[in-house]
Amino acid sequence: MLRRRSPPRWHIGAGAVVAVLVGMAAHAGPAAGEAQWRTQTLAPAGVVSPTALSFDDAGDGLLVWGGNPYAMQPPRLFDGGETRVPGGAWSQTPELPFTAIEQLQMYGSGRAMLVGSEAVTAQGGTPPPGSLPCCAGYPGTVLRVRVIYADGLADGTFGPVRALDRNGSAPVSAADERGDAIVAWVHGGRFRVAGRSHGGAFGKPLTFPGRALAGEPFAVALNARGERVLAWIGGRDLYARAHPARGRWGSTTLVARLPVPAR
Repeated sequence: MLRRRSPPRWHIGAGAVVAVLVGMAAHAGPAAGEAQWRTQTLAPAGVVSPTALSFDDAGDGLLVWGGNPYAMQPPRLFDGGETRVPGGAWSQTPELPFTAIEQLQMYGSGRAMLVGSEAVTAQGGTPPPGSLPCCAGYPGTVLRVRVIYADGLADGTFGPVRALDRNGSAPVSAADERGDAIVAWVHGGRFRVAGRSHGGAFGKPLTFPGRALAGEPFAVALNARGERVLAWIGGRDLYARAHPARGRWGSTTLVARLPVPAR
């Protein structure tokens, strides 16, 4: 399901919403011998909450945050970003290529990937960037959602937006230090996955049999050996499918039965 941000439940004052980011200090304190915490206050206009945070192996970082659409006139959805080099301060990135960002992955040295979903109207086009369903003023009804991604750099600049699935939603992703990546999402009530090697394009998506329960969480992971895993919650059970470094995706495995919550 495409996630649209709801109006905030707290009061937004006249000033900008303050986002506080906590980072590790560059050196340990003399007495404790442990790394000390360092704080920096970021005040881009209309920040509601952080959406994703990732660092590459050189220590470059990207922070993506969601905005309060009702702080904008006219109201619009928007996401912003902050970038940071090792030992430096956070600074605002250029405007991100799409809203409804659900995943951010950084890898290697200075490479990044945004993954998200986007509504498509009855006319086959997409709403203006950041438009709200209630206030956008664009013609047509949203019929479907597509899964999209964009590749970029640690400075927050991204290339063109590409589609992974023209009728899918709720993507999750993972990437290793080389840039091998995997994305999973829901398509027609089933899980669909696509992967790529560093520097390459995503291969043809694979759809798994079995139903993906609406609203249940799921995740993907991969390691430097090329092993990949898709895990999800089904009812009160945790399931997984594994892909060895050489071979194919295995069958569904029951990993654990979740305890019944105490009343």
